[in-house]
Amino acid sequence: YICHGHILNGMSDSLFDVYQNVQSAKELWDALESKYMAEDASSKKFLVSNFNNYKMSDSRPVMEQYHELLRILGQFAQYD
Repeated sequence: YICHGHILNGMSDSLFDVYQNVQSAKELWDALESKYMAEDASSKKFLVSNFNNYKMSDSRPVMEQYHELLRILGQFAQYD
């Protein structure tokens, strides 16, 4: 019961409203994990897609594009 309360207390009001009726800490944790792990996988796919579809442009400075690629690669590093 205490864990259940701690998890709920760490949520924003909008998330609390959605999850407050989940009965146990285990059910709550499983629900959150399944939702946000799926979103994490989608985010990774989006990053890979951004990287794979990146095209250099003659109309933009090379250094600007270089920094844009570094930003994308930095986002990859956050997932390791």
